[in-house]
Amino acid sequence: IQFQTIRRLMPDIKVVGIVLTPLCSSRKEALNVAASQYGLKLNVIQTEERRQIIPAMKQVYQESDAYLLLPDPNLLNDIIFQELLRLQHEYQRPLIGPAVPFVRMGAMVSINYKLHKLVQYIAQNISNTELMDNWEKMSECCLEISINEHVAQQLDVRVTTEVMESLVNRISPAEVRH
Repeated sequence: IQFQTIRRLMPDIKVVGIVLTPLCSSRKEALNVAASQYGLKLNVIQTEERRQIIPAMKQVYQESDAYLLLPDPNLLNDIIFQELLRLQHEYQRPLIGPAVPFVRMGAMVSINYKLHKLVQYIAQNISNTELMDNWEKMSECCLEISINEHVAQQLDVRVTTEVMESLVNRISPAEVRH
């Protein structure tokens, strides 16, 4: 759903960068397949050691239109996130985080799920196999997109929200943590 959302929100994005650590390396092929379904190309660098992460992020940022931060515990720390925010501004390309707090801290966009709504949806529709088999409907009911409007303006990134307006949470500069 992240790739579908990126395509719908930011149609000018063609290449999405990702750094993988050994924890997520098994997902590389699935990520490539999912991105290609929405006309996106992935620029993926697989790291093996912690010291390779920051140089890999810099390379990916240089060669991509946007960077997608995966919810990988090896990548979710202050040092990595500060470097990603720096790279976002240095290369003027959006950082897409895995949760709303990342947007409040300076990432341009987050695409994630409201887990309580997902659980509620599943509970209400568990016996309706047609609804349970429709992954797109299930995922959209619980999708949460947050956009840091100030960062989007700074990066001069065109964001098209009309088709997803009801799912978009706009974070104003007043809501951003300093």
